[in-house]
Amino acid sequence: EVSGRSYIDLEKLHEITQLLLERFNVKSSCTERVADVYSAVCGRGDTGLSQLEFRGYIAAVLTQVLQDLDARMGGRSPEAENSESGGIVESFQGWIAQLT
Repeated sequence: EVSGRSYIDLEKLHEITQLLLERFNVKSSCTERVADVYSAVCGRGDTGLSQLEFRGYIAAVLTQVLQDLDARMGGRSPEAENSESGGIVESFQGWIAQLT
C-alpha cells in the first residue's frame, strides 16, 4: 500500500495471469500476446499495479483469452459452446463486463 492506495505486486500478477491461462486452457498464440502485455507492464519499472491498472490489465488478458476461445470455437455458436462447457463463455463475458 502506497499513500493509502492498494497495489498488486508483479509476482502476484504473474500468479494470477498463469491461473487464468491454465483455467481457460489457452493456446500458444494467446500466451504470446498475453506475455507481451505482461512484459509491457513489468517493463515500466514499477513494483506493482494500482487497482485501476490491475482491472485494465485483467481486461486485456481476458480479451486475449476470449479471442482464443472464439478462434477455437471455429464458427460454432456461443450457445452450443456454453452447453458443452458448462457456461464458461457466458461466465467469461460476465467477468469482462464487471471489469469494464
